[in-house]
Amino acid sequence: MDNTCVYDRTGVKYTLIHPPKKGGEGEVFKLSENPALCAKIYYRNIITEEIRDKITSMTDNPPACDLTEHNKNTRSASIAWPVSELYKYPGRKDFCGFLMPVIDTELFREAHMYYDPQDRNKYLSGSFTWKYLLTTAYNIAYTVSAIHRSGHCIGDMSGSNILVARTAAISIIDCDSFQIENKKTGKKYFTKVATGDYLAPELMGINFRTENIDRYYSDLFSLSILIFKFLMNGVHPFQARGKGVEDYPTTEHKIKNGIFPYLRNVRQIYPPLYAPPYAILSPEIRALFERCFVKGIDKPYMRPDADEWVTVLQDELSGLKQCDNNPNHWHSGHLQICPWCEILKIKKKEYFPYNGPKTVKPKTKVPNAKITSPDARTPPEIPADNNSTGIQGLNKYQSKYQSKHHQKDTKTLPDTEKSSAAIKTDIKTDTAQRREPALKNSAVKTTDPVADAGIKAQNTETKKPGIIPERQRVIPEKPEIIEEKPENREIILLKPEIRPQIIDLKFDPDCDNKAEIEIINRNQDPLEITAEPLHRWILLPEKNFSVRDKKIIEITVERSYFESRPAGIKYKSWIQFKTPAGSEKTEINVSLQKEPILTVIPDKRLLFRGIKKPDINRADNDAQKTVQSIEITNSGERTLNGEITSDNRWIKAEPENFSIQGKQKIDVSIIPEYMSSKAIQTGRITVRSNGGRCDIRVIASLK
Repeated sequence: MDNTCVYDRTGVKYTLIHPPKKGGEGEVFKLSENPALCAKIYYRNIITEEIRDKITSMTDNPPACDLTEHNKNTRSASIAWPVSELYKYPGRKDFCGFLMPVIDTELFREAHMYYDPQDRNKYLSGSFTWKYLLTTAYNIAYTVSAIHRSGHCIGDMSGSNILVARTAAISIIDCDSFQIENKKTGKKYFTKVATGDYLAPELMGINFRTENIDRYYSDLFSLSILIFKFLMNGVHPFQARGKGVEDYPTTEHKIKNGIFPYLRNVRQIYPPLYAPPYAILSPEIRALFERCFVKGIDKPYMRPDADEWVTVLQDELSGLKQCDNNPNHWHSGHLQICPWCEILKIKKKEYFPYNGPKTVKPKTKVPNAKITSPDARTPPEIPADNNSTGIQGLNKYQSKYQSKHHQKDTKTLPDTEKSSAAIKTDIKTDTAQRREPALKNSAVKTTDPVADAGIKAQNTETKKPGIIPERQRVIPEKPEIIEEKPENREIILLKPEIRPQIIDLKFDPDCDNKAEIEIINRNQDPLEITAEPLHRWILLPEKNFSVRDKKIIEITVERSYFESRPAGIKYKSWIQFKTPAGSEKTEINVSLQKEPILTVIPDKRLLFRGIKKPDINRADNDAQKTVQSIEITNSGERTLNGEITSDNRWIKAEPENFSIQGKQKIDVSIIPEYMSSKAIQTGRITVRSNGGRCDIRVIASLK
């Protein structure tokens, strides 16, 4: 670009610093006015009206949670999202590119540098532990969830467009290739690229340059692959060995044929020899993987969404265990022994080496506490953090929990600072302090993110991925229940009754996309209920409400979500109703009906012989009525609407209009008095419908 100055949507001037970094679609410049922002300037032959409108839609509707803002601690943003369009001249004249947050490429590197054990140990030794890997997976799921909640999709999600820092912070780049939805007009700008070994099987073989395909379910598939790689030392979930995969040489072949080698019932197919044991993952995490890679291989609606991953990974983080022999060994809380030590014994392979002084981990007993009230529960227990920026979304989770349970919760919580971009960063916390509930957290702060990541092995403190400060516990022997009830009276809450438990909606242009659910409270007191739909295409008027006796809520299925979906597929979802007494759910089934298809039998001709034409000079004429029938069939699922016309008045069809789901008989009759004196006469009837057209020749011969 020749000009050294550009202007944002409000007319603010920015000066481009040369030389730029060149890419396939344009050049990226630093800016003199703001080092936290940079400018992407498209090449002139790339710019189209659609690209301009897409960037404008992105700046008008960014993901929530402040993930697009520049964070001083990480020197980047969680998403390199356009913050404004750029123009050559003020007044929004001559679109040329967009502004976006700067990503510190010295701190952030491609994801494979962390999940691949060879790259990771070469770059960070063993300090980027499994705890960091789990934290990174959480941060990715949290960020993807924010993108999906805004109506957008990543589209081409892979390890190359997700960058990771030593602090387990993440940043998603190449946002202008995302699938973007314009909230005002409803128009979608589709992703035109894909990465084969991250692509969902139903999209393989599609030419994205010419076809517009919604990528939401493919995003869920790619997200699960990325999480699997981070938790399984870089192994792809569809990498396999054995005789059963000899006909599927590539990862893409295995994905398309659903070759997931971690199930016991798969014969002659095994995980790679370099893969860690599948059992290192908790049962909850394995269940989500199997929902995606087994049940969801041909049923996209079964795949777990980003919110489900956030919940499960957050719970996993709260229960991690640290090895007594190697402080870099962290593993799932459901395991009794350290899997990394066992791998070292058997395979002589150390994935998380530790070269510092040997430390003895103090053993402390956790006091037993009875919790007799559903409300006297604790949020997931999360390790401490010394930064103002904690795990993505957990600061908000903590404040939400405090506000909801401040009267009944028996625990005291320390204050946490608010951050502009909620992203999990590094910590430095004394191990003994973290294990003593009666002491306050005293985090050692530093401005060096590399040092915070635990790279210096000589430091006797254990470096851990940054997470929000741990809650201090003061658990009384008998938790207080705020109710005016007799002391010894046991309160038993009953689950609500949900009617109906299954809702089937068949999508037709004329069908109703709404349904009602009745909730009946079987308790004397009002019941607090939270309704959580599994998928975003289920719309509720409210998600949190109280039911005294009964309540009817109306659900709506978003029609626009299914406009580009192929017909003949059944989409399954549900709404979960969470209460203090337990959860109930209503299953939602949406069937996209096939277009109507017209079939007529016979479809060629009708032959009428020996028609007697009446003599107009005789009063005793017998009116001869000759009738034959045709059968109209709807071979589709939607309603077939149409009409039947003829080109001669001596041919009549009854009924002339039809609206059918299955079959209908049509009578075709000859009216002799309207016929001419020719021996053989021909005409035509035409069947026109929304499922096609059919012309039938009619031949009649006179006596």
